[in-house]
Amino acid sequence: MWKGDKPILRIEIQEAANLKLLDLNIQPFFIITSGDQNIKSKVGISSEDRHTWNEKLSLALDPNSSITFNLFTLQEGQEILIDKSSLPFAEICSLKKSQNTWISFSTAKKQSVGFNISNILTTGIKRETGKSPQLNVTLIFIPNNFLRVVGANIQGYRIVLKGKDAYTVYNVHVTRNDGKTWVKQIRYSQVYAIKNELESVEHGLASIDFPGKTYFEFLSCVWPTLGRFHPENIEKRRKGIEEVLKYIVSRYKNFGADSLNNLLENA
Repeated sequence: MWKGDKPILRIEIQEAANLKLLDLNIQPFFIITSGDQNIKSKVGISSEDRHTWNEKLSLALDPNSSITFNLFTLQEGQEILIDKSSLPFAEICSLKKSQNTWISFSTAKKQSVGFNISNILTTGIKRETGKSPQLNVTLIFIPNNFLRVVGANIQGYRIVLKGKDAYTVYNVHVTRNDGKTWVKQIRYSQVYAIKNELESVEHGLASIDFPGKTYFEFLSCVWPTLGRFHPENIEKRRKGIEEVLKYIVSRYKNFGADSLNNLLENA
C-alpha cells in the first residue's frame, strides 16, 4: 500500500521526572520499534528528581505496524525491559506539526511498570512533578510526500438554508493510504472553481461531463427541472464532482500530495 521511501518519525527525547519512583537505581533508556526497524536511545543522565537526554532520533516507519516504545533499565550490565506500549501508525500520521507532550508512567506495585502513552498526542498535558514518573518527548512526522488521499466518494448530500442563501453540501467519504478515513463536506462551487483553475494544465479535466452553473433559477417555479435543487440536477452535479475528484486523486503526483490533502483535509 505504501510505495517509495518510508515515512519518518523524528523523536526528540527531552527529560523525564520522577523515574526513581520506579527504581531508585534506574538507568533508563528506550528502544523504539516499527516493523523490523528500531532505534535505541542513550541512557538518561540522572540529576536529583529527573533524567535528561536532549537526544534526537529518527525511525523509518512501517505503515503496517504500530510504533512500540520499550522502556528499559540497565541492571548489573544487563538490559531489563520494564514495560512497552504501542501507538497505531494512523495516530502518528494525524500529526500536522511537531507535538510536544508528557508521557506518564504508573507507580503501581507490580513487577512490570505501567507505561501509559494513550495521551501522547493530546496537547496541554501538564507536568505533575512529585506525583508520577513522566517523560517529555517531541514527535515530528515526516511523510516524505507519500501520505496521500487514495479515494473520495460522495455518500450523500443535504440542502442548506442559511438566511437568504441556499446551497447543497455533498458528503465526501475520503480514504488515505494509511487506512484513515473521514467525511469532508464540500460544495459544487468549490469543485467548479478548482476544475476551471486546473484545466489549463490538466487538459483531461475538460473532457469530464461537468454541469455548468444554473443561471435561470428564477424560472424553476415554472420549469422545475431548471432549478439547481431538482433531484436530476443534484445527481448530475454529484456525478460530475466525483469524476473530478477521481481524476485529481489518480494524478496526485501532478498536483503534489500536500495540495490534494489540503483539498480534502480532515477538518
